[in-house]
Amino acid sequence: MTLKPTALIFAFLLTATLATASDFIFGDNFELDFSLLFADDFETGDTSAWSATIPINPRTPTGAAPLAVTMDAAIAGDFGLEVSINTGTAGHLVSNEPMDETVYRVEFLFDPNTLELGENEFLTVISGIQDGIGQRLRVGFFGVDTSNDPELSDIAVFADALDDMAVWRTNGLVLKPGTRQLTVELLNASAPGVNDGEFALFVDSVEVSRLVMDNAASEIDQLRLGLSSDAVAGSGSFYIDNFRSFRSLRPQ
Repeated sequence: MTLKPTALIFAFLLTATLATASDFIFGDNFELDFSLLFADDFETGDTSAWSATIPINPRTPTGAAPLAVTMDAAIAGDFGLEVSINTGTAGHLVSNEPMDETVYRVEFLFDPNTLELGENEFLTVISGIQDGIGQRLRVGFFGVDTSNDPELSDIAVFADALDDMAVWRTNGLVLKPGTRQLTVELLNASAPGVNDGEFALFVDSVEVSRLVMDNAASEIDQLRLGLSSDAVAGSGSFYIDNFRSFRSLRPQ
């Protein structure tokens, strides 16, 4: 498989040994009791559970919506969220439930449907926003060349977290074809300059990778789901279902 330099991180992650996930245990083996913060399985047939839709009732000049709750997009239940790239416009849902979250967990079901991303094209699907700072957390998808490995799709998931030096730290994995459950956990450091924050990515409840980082200043105050306004790459559409976010507190 040939990867361009900007995708070299995924070359390692392709061959990484997957550890058994411990959903509520971080590096020093202290347990975190996560409580549900927000959930939407889209079974209402709309996006009314969310705080806002940006843009409101998103429409392009052709009349196509980048976000739509449809039966075709259902992964579990009768409805799911379809995110269409072919409209050529960005649009996202907003959850204002987070408030100064220092231990935060997001999980959702993902079906690539007809999503196509060229090699090294990427698409941000989830943004965790900190008031006065901007993006602190990003989750999205990345196009890779897997022509030499028929067991893999040509789509990788990535998860980025911003540390206190304004450096993005990245977890990721090239996905196998089909529906996947994706989970990201973010724990801030105990104090400025202390490198004991953690950032983990799970695929189908299996831990893919975990980074240790200095991110004491990190807080999540808003979550956005859909197409990020900074880039709309690729073509086709993909499905998201059973979205959930959780909060916890770091043990003292």
